Amino acid sequence: MFLILVTLFFKIAFLNYVPKASDTLQWRSSAECMISYNKHNSEQAIWNSNVFAGMPGYLISFGSKYPFINTILKFSNKLINWRILLLFSAAVGIYLLMIFLKFEPIIAFTVAIAFALSTHLLGLLEIGHNSKFKAIIYLPWIFLAIHYLKERKSILATGFLALMLIGQLRENHAQISYYTFILIGIYWAFQLIWSIKDKKIKSHIIFSLMLLFTIVVALIAIAQPYLSTYEYGEYTIRGGTEGVGKEYATSWSFHPAEILTFLIPNFFGGTSPDYWGWMPFTQTSMYFGITIFTLAFIALIFCKKRFIKLLMTVSIVALLISFGRYFSPLSNLLLNYLPFFNKFRVPTMILILLQFSAVILAGFGLKTIVTKNNDENFKKNMKIAFYLILILG
Repeated sequence: MFLILVTLFFKIAFLNYVPKASDTLQWRSSAECMISYNKHNSEQAIWNSNVFAGMPGYLISFGSKYPFINTILKFSNKLINWRILLLFSAAVGIYLLMIFLKFEPIIAFTVAIAFALSTHLLGLLEIGHNSKFKAIIYLPWIFLAIHYLKERKSILATGFLALMLIGQLRENHAQISYYTFILIGIYWAFQLIWSIKDKKIKSHIIFSLMLLFTIVVALIAIAQPYLSTYEYGEYTIRGGTEGVGKEYATSWSFHPAEILTFLIPNFFGGTSPDYWGWMPFTQTSMYFGITIFTLAFIALIFCKKRFIKLLMTVSIVALLISFGRYFSPLSNLLLNYLPFFNKFRVPTMILILLQFSAVILAGFGLKTIVTKNNDENFKKNMKIAFYLILILG
Protein backbone atom coordinates (compact mmCIF):
# COMPACT_ATOMS: atom_id res chain seq x y z
CA MET A 1 0.00 0.00 0.00
CA PHE A 2 2.83 2.34 0.86
CA LEU A 3 4.62 1.64 -2.43
CA ILE A 4 1.46 2.26 -4.45
CA LEU A 5 0.78 5.60 -2.76
CA VAL A 6 4.33 6.96 -2.90
CA THR A 7 4.62 5.88 -6.54
CA LEU A 8 1.39 7.60 -7.54
CA PHE A 9 2.22 10.75 -5.57
CA PHE A 10 6.03 10.67 -5.67
CA LYS A 11 6.50 14.39 -6.28
CA ILE A 12 4.22 15.31 -3.40
CA ALA A 13 5.67 12.67 -1.09
CA PHE A 14 9.37 13.42 -1.57
CA LEU A 15 9.88 16.52 -3.73
CA ASN A 16 7.61 18.87 -1.77
CA TYR A 17 5.24 19.51 -4.67
CA VAL A 18 1.98 20.59 -3.02
CA PRO A 19 -1.34 21.82 -4.41
CA LYS A 20 -1.97 25.57 -4.51
CA ALA A 21 -4.85 25.05 -2.13
CA SER A 22 -7.22 28.00 -2.01
CA ASP A 23 -8.39 27.34 1.54
CA THR A 24 -4.81 27.11 2.81
CA LEU A 25 -3.99 30.46 1.20
CA GLN A 26 -7.06 32.06 2.79
CA TRP A 27 -6.12 30.69 6.20
CA ARG A 28 -2.54 31.91 5.83
CA SER A 29 -3.69 35.41 4.96
CA SER A 30 -5.81 35.61 8.13
CA ALA A 31 -3.16 34.00 10.34
CA GLU A 32 -0.12 35.85 8.95
CA CYS A 33 -0.01 38.54 11.64
CA MET A 34 0.01 35.88 14.38
CA ILE A 35 2.61 33.76 12.61
CA SER A 36 4.88 36.81 12.25
CA TYR A 37 4.40 37.73 15.90
CA ASN A 38 5.16 34.19 17.10
CA LYS A 39 8.45 34.13 15.21
CA HIS A 40 9.81 36.92 17.37
CA ASN A 41 8.10 36.24 20.69
CA SER A 42 8.28 33.33 23.12
CA GLU A 43 4.57 33.37 23.99
CA GLN A 44 1.91 32.63 21.37
CA ALA A 45 -0.33 35.44 20.17
CA ILE A 46 -3.85 35.04 21.56
CA TRP A 47 -5.56 37.81 19.59
CA ASN A 48 -5.83 38.32 15.84
CA SER A 49 -6.48 41.90 14.75
CA ASN A 50 -6.72 41.11 11.01
CA VAL A 51 -10.05 39.24 11.00
CA PHE A 52 -13.34 41.10 11.42
CA ALA A 53 -12.79 43.68 14.17
CA GLY A 54 -10.41 41.27 15.85
CA MET A 55 -11.02 37.80 17.30
CA PRO A 56 -9.35 35.27 19.61
CA GLY A 57 -6.24 33.80 18.07
CA TYR A 58 -6.94 30.27 19.31
CA LEU A 59 -9.68 30.00 16.67
CA ILE A 60 -7.20 30.56 13.84
CA SER A 61 -3.67 29.56 14.72
CA PHE A 62 -2.90 28.36 18.21
CA GLY A 63 -0.94 25.19 18.93
CA SER A 64 -1.95 22.70 21.61
CA LYS A 65 -0.22 23.25 24.92
CA TYR A 66 0.82 19.62 25.12
CA PRO A 67 2.15 17.49 22.25
CA PHE A 68 0.03 14.66 20.88
CA ILE A 69 -0.20 12.34 17.85
CA ASN A 70 -0.11 15.23 15.37
CA THR A 71 3.31 16.20 16.75
CA ILE A 72 4.71 13.15 14.93
CA LEU A 73 4.05 14.87 11.60
CA LYS A 74 6.52 17.62 12.47
CA PHE A 75 9.29 15.00 12.45
CA SER A 76 8.01 12.66 9.74
CA ASN A 77 7.47 15.58 7.36
CA LYS A 78 11.23 15.77 6.94
CA LEU A 79 11.14 12.33 5.33
CA ILE A 80 7.76 12.21 3.60
CA ASN A 81 5.01 14.78 3.05
CA TRP A 82 2.29 14.49 5.69
CA ARG A 83 -0.45 14.28 3.05
CA ILE A 84 0.79 10.98 1.63
CA LEU A 85 1.69 9.64 5.06
CA LEU A 86 -1.89 10.24 6.24
CA LEU A 87 -3.33 8.64 3.09
CA PHE A 88 -1.23 5.62 3.97
CA SER A 89 -2.51 5.80 7.55
CA ALA A 90 -6.10 5.75 6.25
CA ALA A 91 -5.32 2.69 4.14
CA VAL A 92 -3.71 0.91 7.10
CA GLY A 93 -6.73 1.72 9.27
CA ILE A 94 -9.16 0.21 6.75
CA TYR A 95 -6.88 -2.80 6.24
CA LEU A 96 -6.64 -3.59 9.97
CA LEU A 97 -10.39 -3.08 10.38
CA MET A 98 -11.13 -5.55 7.60
CA ILE A 99 -8.65 -8.07 9.03
CA PHE A 100 -10.29 -7.75 12.44
CA LEU A 101 -13.63 -8.40 10.73
CA LYS A 102 -12.04 -11.65 9.45
CA PHE A 103 -11.58 -10.70 5.81
CA GLU A 104 -8.86 -12.24 3.66
CA PRO A 105 -5.77 -9.99 3.34
CA ILE A 106 -6.23 -9.49 -0.43
CA ILE A 107 -9.78 -8.19 0.08
CA ALA A 108 -8.65 -5.98 2.95
CA PHE A 109 -5.84 -4.65 0.77
CA THR A 110 -8.19 -3.89 -2.13
CA VAL A 111 -10.72 -1.86 -0.15
CA ALA A 112 -7.96 -0.10 1.82
CA ILE A 113 -6.44 1.23 -1.39
CA ALA A 114 -9.90 2.16 -2.66
CA PHE A 115 -10.54 4.32 0.42
CA ALA A 116 -7.12 6.00 0.33
CA LEU A 117 -7.57 6.87 -3.36
CA SER A 118 -11.17 8.04 -3.05
CA THR A 119 -11.99 11.14 -5.05
CA HIS A 120 -13.27 13.03 -2.03
CA LEU A 121 -10.10 12.62 0.05
CA LEU A 122 -7.86 13.69 -2.82
CA GLY A 123 -10.19 16.62 -3.53
CA LEU A 124 -9.87 17.83 0.05
CA LEU A 125 -6.10 17.92 -0.31
CA GLU A 126 -6.35 19.82 -3.57
CA ILE A 127 -8.44 22.62 -2.07
CA GLY A 128 -6.71 22.68 1.31
CA HIS A 129 -9.45 21.40 3.63
CA ASN A 130 -6.63 20.04 5.76
CA SER A 131 -8.35 19.83 9.15
CA LYS A 132 -11.32 18.03 7.58
CA PHE A 133 -9.00 15.65 5.73
CA LYS A 134 -7.04 14.86 8.89
CA ALA A 135 -10.22 14.27 10.90
CA ILE A 136 -11.55 11.85 8.27
CA ILE A 137 -8.32 9.84 8.38
CA TYR A 138 -9.26 8.82 11.95
CA LEU A 139 -12.64 7.33 10.89
CA PRO A 140 -11.43 3.77 10.15
CA TRP A 141 -9.23 3.80 13.25
CA ILE A 142 -12.10 4.91 15.50
CA PHE A 143 -14.45 2.32 14.03
CA LEU A 144 -11.78 -0.35 14.48
CA ALA A 145 -11.19 0.81 18.06
CA ILE A 146 -14.86 0.76 19.09
CA HIS A 147 -15.38 -2.68 17.56
CA TYR A 148 -12.20 -3.88 19.26
CA LEU A 149 -13.54 -2.55 22.57
CA LYS A 150 -16.85 -4.34 22.00
CA GLU A 151 -15.10 -7.66 21.31
CA ARG A 152 -12.25 -7.52 23.85
CA LYS A 153 -13.44 -5.15 26.64
CA SER A 154 -9.94 -4.52 27.91
CA ILE A 155 -7.93 -1.60 29.27
CA LEU A 156 -5.87 -1.71 26.08
CA ALA A 157 -9.04 -1.38 23.98
CA THR A 158 -10.22 1.54 26.12
CA GLY A 159 -6.90 3.32 25.72
CA PHE A 160 -6.85 2.65 21.98
CA LEU A 161 -10.30 4.16 21.45
CA ALA A 162 -9.54 7.15 23.71
CA LEU A 163 -6.33 7.80 21.77
CA MET A 164 -8.15 7.79 18.43
CA LEU A 165 -11.03 9.98 19.63
CA ILE A 166 -8.65 12.52 21.15
CA GLY A 167 -6.54 12.48 17.99
CA GLN A 168 -9.52 13.27 15.78
CA LEU A 169 -10.94 15.92 18.11
CA ARG A 170 -7.55 17.63 18.26
CA GLU A 171 -7.68 18.16 14.51
CA ASN A 172 -10.28 20.83 15.38
CA HIS A 173 -12.90 19.87 12.82
CA ALA A 174 -15.87 19.64 15.15
CA GLN A 175 -18.36 18.79 12.39
CA ILE A 176 -16.57 15.63 11.25
CA SER A 177 -16.16 14.62 14.90
CA TYR A 178 -19.88 15.24 15.46
CA TYR A 179 -20.74 12.93 12.57
CA THR A 180 -18.28 10.38 13.94
CA PHE A 181 -20.27 10.33 17.18
CA ILE A 182 -23.43 9.74 15.13
CA LEU A 183 -21.65 6.70 13.66
CA ILE A 184 -20.73 5.55 17.16
CA GLY A 185 -24.33 6.05 18.31
CA ILE A 186 -25.72 3.90 15.49
CA TYR A 187 -23.11 1.22 16.21
CA TRP A 188 -24.06 1.24 19.91
CA ALA A 189 -27.80 0.98 19.11
CA PHE A 190 -27.27 -2.03 16.84
CA GLN A 191 -25.12 -3.73 19.45
CA LEU A 192 -27.92 -3.16 21.97
CA ILE A 193 -30.48 -4.79 19.66
CA TRP A 194 -28.19 -7.73 18.96
CA SER A 195 -27.38 -8.20 22.65
CA ILE A 196 -31.11 -8.37 23.43
CA LYS A 197 -31.63 -10.96 20.69
CA ASP A 198 -28.63 -12.99 21.84
CA LYS A 199 -29.52 -12.54 25.54
CA LYS A 200 -26.15 -10.91 26.28
CA ILE A 201 -27.37 -7.77 28.01
CA LYS A 202 -24.69 -7.94 30.70
CA SER A 203 -21.95 -7.91 28.08
CA HIS A 204 -23.49 -4.87 26.41
CA ILE A 205 -23.79 -3.01 29.73
CA ILE A 206 -20.09 -3.56 30.39
CA PHE A 207 -19.27 -2.37 26.88
CA SER A 208 -21.51 0.69 27.31
CA LEU A 209 -19.89 1.69 30.60
CA MET A 210 -16.40 1.32 29.14
CA LEU A 211 -17.44 3.32 26.08
CA LEU A 212 -18.92 6.08 28.25
CA PHE A 213 -15.76 6.20 30.35
CA THR A 214 -13.63 6.43 27.20
CA ILE A 215 -15.70 9.30 25.78
CA VAL A 216 -15.51 11.20 29.09
CA VAL A 217 -11.72 10.80 29.14
CA ALA A 218 -11.51 12.02 25.54
CA LEU A 219 -13.67 15.07 26.26
CA ILE A 220 -11.57 15.99 29.30
CA ALA A 221 -8.41 15.67 27.21
CA ILE A 222 -9.66 18.11 24.57
CA ALA A 223 -11.20 20.66 26.96
CA GLN A 224 -8.56 22.99 25.54
CA PRO A 225 -9.45 24.32 22.98
CA TYR A 226 -13.12 23.25 22.81
CA LEU A 227 -14.35 24.97 25.98
CA SER A 228 -12.84 28.28 24.92
CA THR A 229 -14.29 27.84 21.43
CA TYR A 230 -17.70 27.09 22.92
CA GLU A 231 -17.50 30.19 25.11
CA TYR A 232 -16.62 32.43 22.18
CA GLY A 233 -19.30 30.78 20.04
CA GLU A 234 -21.99 32.53 22.07
CA TYR A 235 -20.83 35.83 20.52
CA THR A 236 -20.99 34.56 16.93
CA ILE A 237 -23.76 33.62 14.48
CA ARG A 238 -23.47 30.05 15.78
CA GLY A 239 -24.30 31.05 19.35
CA GLY A 240 -27.49 30.73 21.36
CA THR A 241 -30.22 28.13 21.05
CA GLU A 242 -31.05 29.14 17.46
CA GLY A 243 -27.62 28.17 16.14
CA VAL A 244 -26.76 29.38 12.64
CA GLY A 245 -30.38 29.54 11.46
CA LYS A 246 -32.13 27.03 9.20
CA GLU A 247 -31.46 28.83 5.94
CA TYR A 248 -27.72 29.10 6.55
CA ALA A 249 -27.48 25.64 8.13
CA THR A 250 -28.92 23.99 5.02
CA SER A 251 -27.22 26.14 2.37
CA TRP A 252 -25.12 23.22 1.14
CA SER A 253 -27.86 20.60 1.06
CA PHE A 254 -27.43 17.57 -1.19
CA HIS A 255 -30.28 17.37 -3.69
CA PRO A 256 -31.52 13.75 -4.16
CA ALA A 257 -30.89 14.03 -7.91
CA GLU A 258 -27.19 14.52 -7.19
CA ILE A 259 -26.97 10.88 -6.10
CA LEU A 260 -26.15 10.38 -9.78
CA THR A 261 -22.73 11.91 -9.10
CA PHE A 262 -21.86 8.81 -7.05
CA LEU A 263 -21.54 7.07 -10.43
CA ILE A 264 -20.99 9.98 -12.84
CA PRO A 265 -18.95 12.71 -11.14
CA ASN A 266 -19.53 15.32 -13.85
CA PHE A 267 -23.26 14.74 -14.24
CA PHE A 268 -23.91 18.26 -12.87
CA GLY A 269 -20.75 19.77 -14.28
CA GLY A 270 -18.28 18.41 -11.71
CA THR A 271 -16.71 21.02 -9.46
CA SER A 272 -16.95 24.80 -9.64
CA PRO A 273 -16.89 26.85 -11.82
CA ASP A 274 -18.46 24.23 -14.12
CA TYR A 275 -20.85 22.92 -11.45
CA TRP A 276 -24.55 23.72 -12.09
CA GLY A 277 -26.31 21.69 -9.39
CA TRP A 278 -28.31 22.87 -6.37
CA MET A 279 -25.47 23.82 -4.03
CA PRO A 280 -23.99 27.36 -4.14
CA PHE A 281 -20.75 25.78 -5.42
CA THR A 282 -18.68 22.67 -4.76
CA GLN A 283 -14.96 21.95 -4.83
CA THR A 284 -15.02 18.18 -4.26
CA SER A 285 -16.92 15.13 -5.45
CA MET A 286 -18.46 12.16 -3.66
CA TYR A 287 -17.81 9.93 -6.68
CA PHE A 288 -17.65 6.29 -5.55
CA GLY A 289 -16.42 4.62 -8.71
CA ILE A 290 -18.48 1.98 -10.49
CA THR A 291 -16.42 -0.87 -8.98
CA ILE A 292 -16.99 0.13 -5.35
CA PHE A 293 -20.64 0.93 -6.04
CA THR A 294 -21.21 -2.46 -7.72
CA LEU A 295 -19.50 -4.44 -4.96
CA ALA A 296 -21.41 -2.55 -2.25
CA PHE A 297 -24.67 -3.19 -4.14
CA ILE A 298 -23.85 -6.92 -4.31
CA ALA A 299 -23.27 -6.97 -0.54
CA LEU A 300 -26.62 -5.31 0.13
CA ILE A 301 -28.48 -7.76 -2.09
CA PHE A 302 -26.74 -11.08 -1.48
CA CYS A 303 -24.98 -10.89 1.92
CA LYS A 304 -27.06 -11.53 5.05
CA LYS A 305 -24.47 -10.75 7.72
CA ARG A 306 -25.41 -8.47 10.63
CA PHE A 307 -22.78 -5.90 9.78
CA ILE A 308 -24.48 -5.27 6.45
CA LYS A 309 -27.58 -4.00 8.25
CA LEU A 310 -25.44 -1.72 10.41
CA LEU A 311 -23.56 -0.25 7.45
CA MET A 312 -26.75 0.08 5.40
CA THR A 313 -28.38 2.03 8.25
CA VAL A 314 -25.35 4.33 8.55
CA SER A 315 -25.51 4.93 4.79
CA ILE A 316 -29.24 5.68 4.77
CA VAL A 317 -29.05 7.98 7.80
CA ALA A 318 -26.10 9.88 6.30
CA LEU A 319 -27.85 10.23 2.95
CA LEU A 320 -31.13 11.48 4.46
CA ILE A 321 -29.35 14.01 6.68
CA SER A 322 -27.31 15.23 3.73
CA PHE A 323 -30.52 16.17 1.88
CA GLY A 324 -30.99 19.05 4.35
CA ARG A 325 -33.65 21.46 3.07
CA TYR A 326 -34.71 18.90 0.45
CA PHE A 327 -35.90 16.65 3.26
CA SER A 328 -37.09 19.36 5.61
CA PRO A 329 -39.10 17.20 8.08
CA LEU A 330 -35.93 15.41 9.19
CA SER A 331 -33.71 18.47 8.84
CA ASN A 332 -36.01 20.66 10.97
CA LEU A 333 -36.37 17.93 13.58
CA LEU A 334 -32.60 17.59 13.96
CA LEU A 335 -31.98 21.34 13.91
CA ASN A 336 -34.58 21.89 16.63
CA TYR A 337 -33.89 18.97 18.96
CA LEU A 338 -30.52 17.27 18.35
CA PRO A 339 -27.96 18.98 20.64
CA PHE A 340 -25.44 21.18 18.79
CA PHE A 341 -26.67 20.05 15.37
CA ASN A 342 -27.71 23.62 14.58
CA LYS A 343 -24.12 24.82 15.04
CA PHE A 344 -23.12 23.40 11.68
CA ARG A 345 -23.79 24.07 8.02
CA VAL A 346 -23.01 22.01 4.87
CA PRO A 347 -25.21 18.92 5.43
CA THR A 348 -23.43 17.23 2.49
CA MET A 349 -20.38 16.77 4.72
CA ILE A 350 -22.01 13.80 6.45
CA LEU A 351 -21.75 11.86 3.19
CA ILE A 352 -18.26 10.88 4.28
CA LEU A 353 -20.00 8.29 6.50
CA LEU A 354 -21.74 6.93 3.41
CA GLN A 355 -18.46 6.70 1.51
CA PHE A 356 -16.76 5.01 4.46
CA SER A 357 -19.60 2.49 4.76
CA ALA A 358 -19.63 1.87 1.01
CA VAL A 359 -15.97 0.85 1.02
CA ILE A 360 -16.53 -1.71 3.79
CA LEU A 361 -19.69 -2.93 2.05
CA ALA A 362 -17.59 -3.36 -1.10
CA GLY A 363 -15.35 -5.70 0.89
CA PHE A 364 -18.38 -7.77 1.86
CA GLY A 365 -19.48 -7.76 -1.78
CA LEU A 366 -16.08 -8.96 -2.99
CA LYS A 367 -16.05 -11.69 -0.35
CA THR A 368 -19.55 -12.77 -1.42
CA ILE A 369 -18.40 -13.17 -5.03
CA VAL A 370 -15.40 -15.25 -3.94
CA THR A 371 -17.33 -17.54 -1.60
CA LYS A 372 -20.34 -18.05 -3.90
CA ASN A 373 -18.45 -18.37 -7.15
CA ASN A 374 -19.70 -21.94 -7.74
CA ASP A 375 -23.33 -21.23 -6.86
CA GLU A 376 -25.32 -21.32 -10.13
CA ASN A 377 -28.29 -19.46 -8.65
CA PHE A 378 -25.94 -16.75 -7.42
CA LYS A 379 -24.37 -16.45 -10.88
CA LYS A 380 -27.82 -16.04 -12.43
CA ASN A 381 -28.76 -13.32 -9.96
CA MET A 382 -25.39 -11.65 -10.52
CA LYS A 383 -26.11 -11.36 -14.23
CA ILE A 384 -29.42 -9.65 -13.48
CA ALA A 385 -27.70 -7.30 -11.02
CA PHE A 386 -24.96 -6.58 -13.56
CA TYR A 387 -27.46 -5.56 -16.24
CA LEU A 388 -29.32 -3.33 -13.75
CA ILE A 389 -26.10 -1.57 -12.79
CA LEU A 390 -25.14 -1.29 -16.45
CA ILE A 391 -28.45 0.44 -17.19
CA LEU A 392 -27.96 2.79 -14.21
CA GLY A 393 -24.41 3.53 -15.32
